[in-house]
Parts: sequence; C-alpha cells; structure tokens
Amino acid sequence: MNFFEMVKKWTVNDYRTQGIKSEVIIDMLISEFVAEIIAFGLEVDVKDKSKIKLLAKEFPIKLGEKYVKNTKASYLIGDDVNRKIYLTELNTNAWNFPGRDNREQLASLVSAEDEGVDKLWDFFFKVLDRHIKRPTEESRKYFYTLHKLIDGIGLLPSMKMSELEKEIKRAFAGYQLSIIYISMPTIDIDEKSYTDGRKLFKVMGVVHLKELLDNPDAFNAYLTDDKQNSWEPTREILNELMNYVKK
Repeated sequence: MNFFEMVKKWTVNDYRTQGIKSEVIIDMLISEFVAEIIAFGLEVDVKDKSKIKLLAKEFPIKLGEKYVKNTKASYLIGDDVNRKIYLTELNTNAWNFPGRDNREQLASLVSAEDEGVDKLWDFFFKVLDRHIKRPTEESRKYFYTLHKLIDGIGLLPSMKMSELEKEIKRAFAGYQLSIIYISMPTIDIDEKSYTDGRKLFKVMGVVHLKELLDNPDAFNAYLTDDKQNSWEPTREILNELMNYVKK
C-alpha cells in the first residue's frame, strides 16, 4: 500500500466512523482549494481567479449579545472582483438543512451580514483584545489567524494593534458581506425558509462540491498547474466520500 492509498483508506474510514467530525476531514481536503471552489461556484471569470483569496479559517462571528461569545465561520473569503467578503460555511452531512444547529449558526451569519464589514472587524479585534488581557491556550491560535490575515493583505506584523485594525478596515472599505455554503449534500434552498421569514436563497449562496467534481475540466481552469496535480488525488478521495453522503 503506497502513501496515497493509505491516506485514502483512512480518510474514507474516518468519514464513516462515529465520533469523528466529517467537517474536519473535508476541511483538510479542500482548504488548499477553497478560494478556487468559491470562484468556480460564483462563475468568476477565470482571468480573475487570483483575486479570490482565503483570508482566514474558523473566523469568529458574534453569537448573541455577550461581549466576546462567538461562533465561527469555516472560511473568510475575500473577493476583490466584486468587492465582497464571503462568510463561508462548510456543510458535510446535514441533508435536512437547516437543522437546529444550522439555524443558530445561520442566524449569527445573517446578523453579521446585516451589520456589515466594519462591525465584523470591530468584533474580531475585541476578541483579540480579550486574549491580550486574559490569555488562554487558544490565544496563540487567534493571533496566528491575525498574522495570516495581515500577511495576505501585505501588512507588517510589527504594527500596533490599533494601526492593524485601521489598515484592515481601510483595505476592505466598501466591501459587502455575503453568506455562502460549500455543501457535500444537495441543499434545495428554494424550498427552505429562515426563521425570520426570509428565504434562504436571499441571504445565502451554495456551492455544491458534486458540481465541480462532475466537471473536472471546468474546475481545473481555476487551478494553477501545481494545484491541478494536488487536486487530482484529492478529487479521487472526495468522489469516494460522495458515495456515503445522504441523498
């Protein structure tokens, strides 16, 4: 058994095993390609593919009214073509979407979308400030996220926190927030409604992984040569996992 066969065997095994979160497995497989997945799903012109970027993972989103209580968006994706930031959530096996847990998560995303991009950064820096004043084991991870974010937009980590906040807000001034789900199962959003009466399709978009798996040439157009080489074995594993997704 070679290395790829071993990885494929245990990835499929763990995806089917109780107590192992499928989101973690799929996230590991697609993180390298998540910006291109969004670009493909939005049908962004291929020449502009490099303008869709992964800004952060597990990005904190305010949950309720408590000071720093938060949920997480799986990915924060920047779109310099349409001047948008996508609060991107990964949905792996919730075929009855939106279930109770999904509704709470979606409510937080909708609230963040309504408040706008400046409030998104305000809350992020409030969370960081709390970790400066009351450090925990998680604190280093939040600052790692900050450093990845500022590196992606070309800021210097030596800048003061207040300067970083100001420059990040300046970099994304005028951007709009939108909600997008990357989904393993098919979500029929036309038949779903959100708890406040708004239709889901009005507040979110969906990129179905099966669509790009079934259209390899179209998706490959969004990938660099190096990423195409990495995508082929990834695609093989994802296709195998699709056999176990509830239809």
